[in-house]
Amino acid sequence: MSLLFNTSAIKRSIDIVLSVIGLVVAFPLMVLIAMAIYAESPGTIFFSQERLGYRGKKFRLYKFRKFPVDWGNVGPGVTVAGDARMTRIGKHLERTKLDELPQLWNIFLGEMSFVGPRPESTQYGHLFTGKFARVLDFVPGIFGPNQITFRNESAMYPPDEDPEKFYEQVLFPEKARADIRYFSSANDLSDLAQIFKGLWVSVIGALDWKWAVRNILPIMTMDLVAIEAAWASAMISRFGVSAFEMPVGAIYLTGVWLLPLVVLPVLLLGGGYLHSIRHIVLRDVLRVAGLVAIGWLIGFLTLLWFETRGTSLALAPAGFLFLAAYTVVPRILYKEYLRRKELNSKDFSELKKVIIFGTDDRAINLGSLIQRGFPTARLVGFLDNSSEVRGRTILDQKVVGSERDLPTLLSVHDFDQLWLSFSPDRIQRQRLESWTLENEVLLVILPEISAFESLFPNLSLTQEMKRPVALGDKIIDM
Repeated sequence: MSLLFNTSAIKRSIDIVLSVIGLVVAFPLMVLIAMAIYAESPGTIFFSQERLGYRGKKFRLYKFRKFPVDWGNVGPGVTVAGDARMTRIGKHLERTKLDELPQLWNIFLGEMSFVGPRPESTQYGHLFTGKFARVLDFVPGIFGPNQITFRNESAMYPPDEDPEKFYEQVLFPEKARADIRYFSSANDLSDLAQIFKGLWVSVIGALDWKWAVRNILPIMTMDLVAIEAAWASAMISRFGVSAFEMPVGAIYLTGVWLLPLVVLPVLLLGGGYLHSIRHIVLRDVLRVAGLVAIGWLIGFLTLLWFETRGTSLALAPAGFLFLAAYTVVPRILYKEYLRRKELNSKDFSELKKVIIFGTDDRAINLGSLIQRGFPTARLVGFLDNSSEVRGRTILDQKVVGSERDLPTLLSVHDFDQLWLSFSPDRIQRQRLESWTLENEVLLVILPEISAFESLFPNLSLTQEMKRPVALGDKIIDM
């Protein structure tokens, strides 16, 4: 065991006592983390790396592994927000800082202290020159001024800059100056304050509160109202107006405070708020419904424990049905409101009008792209030669006809572009090219656009078939 004597005996004693206590208290949590890491990505549980310690002496720092075991050294030496290399468990460890727990062992060995500059990788050893070399005069630690100021360092990297260069040129100098300024006059009392501050920001900083207030709080408030409304509706459907009178009223009052405390955390931890309402899809709706079912079941079973007598079991299915409707329907209605608001803000007289030929999955996604991806485009409708889909609605637009209806549709809608979700045969191609050329309509064949052509492995085009498509006297290179 290597003890470092540059710090006071009191500080070293505090480090030993707190590291032992920390290892004992955190041991059950560390076992759970280790099991979760191994279950997702079998291999070594810990990540170890050579770091620069006191006076530049090298030691091995330990963390819980956040990357796949076989990742190697590909990518930058710093971790940025949403780093694609991290496992799912790794992302949670990064956000909560629980990956740092194994460093309690480094503290016990005397290689680190609870309070000190963060030990740098040997990769950045060349940065400790000139006045910044003083940082190595202090024993590295877990907590310190930079661990508070740079709590969410991974989110500080600009999306359009090289992260390693940004770290070397901007973040490292700032951190080094702060470390030198604090540790040059630090004492045992100020170090204890740093520990408490560090623990506080580690907990409170696990969530981006500004983002949460802007994106999660409104919909969570809506769900809170939905839970209360569902519980009241279930009680009324079972007991009528007497639902709010004693002794049944006691059951209602218990559910008023208990059910939100169970259902909302289940929605939050289960990913029920990860979607954007504006872009909510069926998978998101099903996830919300599933989480609501789980949360309501747990909440109702907990309610039975509080109210052992007089609670009707019929309240469970009734409450779930009400809650599923009250949480899912408002999301769908709000999405529709946003969509219509966006459509109403467009000046349709200035938009390029598009008809899509096809009703397969590609056509549907292409229609969504035209509706939402291009502010100067308007989807007029869909074409399909099959009579089975004619007159039906896709993306709020009708299947307005078949190929034979193109002249009529042009006179009615005066559309500018005809998009095909499929590659037509030679005869149909010649027919469509001739008609669009004659009527100055742009013909776009999705599978033959160069960016998409490679995604259609069974598509075989001759050079003649791949010729450019003409629009009036212009040549559109497909």
